[in-house]
Amino acid sequence: MTTVNMIAAIQSCLGSAMATYVGNKNRGGQNGKKGSRYEDLFMTFKAAEAAATQVDAPESEWPSLAGQSVGFVDDTVVSTTEKTNYYQLKNSNSVSWAAGDHPIATDFESQMVLAKHLGISGPSTNLVVPTYAQKLSLEGSIPDSIKGHSGVHSFPYCEGSFNRLVLENPDVRTILSKLARVEDPTMDELVGVFASLLMSCTEHMDGGSLDAIIAFANRTQPGLLRVFPADTDWSQKLTPDFVKVLANIPGLSYGVGRGYFAWSAFGTSGVFSSDCASPQFERFQQLIVREQPKTFEELESYLP
Repeated sequence: MTTVNMIAAIQSCLGSAMATYVGNKNRGGQNGKKGSRYEDLFMTFKAAEAAATQVDAPESEWPSLAGQSVGFVDDTVVSTTEKTNYYQLKNSNSVSWAAGDHPIATDFESQMVLAKHLGISGPSTNLVVPTYAQKLSLEGSIPDSIKGHSGVHSFPYCEGSFNRLVLENPDVRTILSKLARVEDPTMDELVGVFASLLMSCTEHMDGGSLDAIIAFANRTQPGLLRVFPADTDWSQKLTPDFVKVLANIPGLSYGVGRGYFAWSAFGTSGVFSSDCASPQFERFQQLIVREQPKTFEELESYLP
């Protein structure tokens, strides 16, 4: 829905004053956009989390994500056909449900009125704060008027540094490790995965499907993310003659479970730069079949 239509919907169900408030709120959010803000990092984390779900449950629906949308709870929106989760982020040491001219609780109430007016399926409102202590405190004081559809989450700020976010948070690393192109990614590779998704999310702040966000990341920074769908049998891309050559090389182990040819032998390891469906990898297979290396040292001379 366009900004104009959304403002009109708000005016229809909540009145002109609320429509003006949301219009000003959205313009303020748009003007305040800059790289690696708390909101940007959180949207990227939600994209990574949703992508990890696709790894664990490939049959699940691909969600859509948006940042700084038009509404009362607008910092990040994650939606499927069955549910829509609205997130409001408050990167402050002092957060209250009732403080200010436009209290958080009132915004959450208004968002639910708007969602029902628009026929949104399974809406929920969510507050995100930087520390776990704040989360516990705010969870214990959710007003009764919004308790049925509201939750509180903690997400570290790390002073806007996505490097720190990855390095200091094992839960973030666990999610990112599912998205890397290798089974045992290094810390640098995990940072690269997050950076790639962050760049793509900032290009899709107005909204985009998760598969489009991942596709953009793969186009602009190829070779950082695993290939989706995650349940693809990539061994089907290996020719029988290629497999036969590799089987006769002592000490060589390899895998293609994430869409990339990854190898290890005698304390060294690596990953082919292009995925298993690429013309580059097809030519590599043809080269190995033609040259018939008998040892890892011979094979290594052909590896990128």
